[in-house]
Amino acid sequence: MDNDEKEKLVNAWITAEKGGSNSSDYKANWWAIETLIKLPDENPELTWEVILRIFHKLEEVKDTRLLEILAAGPIEDLLCSYGQNIIDRVEIEAKNNITFKECIKGVWLTSADTPVQQRFYKIAGVKPFNE
Repeated sequence: MDNDEKEKLVNAWITAEKGGSNSSDYKANWWAIETLIKLPDENPELTWEVILRIFHKLEEVKDTRLLEILAAGPIEDLLCSYGQNIIDRVEIEAKNNITFKECIKGVWLTSADTPVQQRFYKIAGVKPFNE
């Protein structure tokens, strides 16, 4: 995926989620949501890059609602499937960006049983949602 394709994906995801699930924008840009759902299994590294691009755009406009959707959707999906490969980068981003740290508080992992999950909850500064 080249930079133009990444930018198109980022903008379409934001447009879809901003519109809400009953909007024409959501329906027209569903492909972006679906792509980001499938992308972690195809390319976790690219998924992380796209997530950061979305995050930085949302951070600029201070869209907390969409940041919550980003956390509970793409970030959570990536951590659930590829946490061991991405946790170092999550930690670095959270240490360097308080908005990112706040954003990831919206991630719900299923438990705190694994070292990655324990580490994530420490990074985010929250307890597992089931406690």
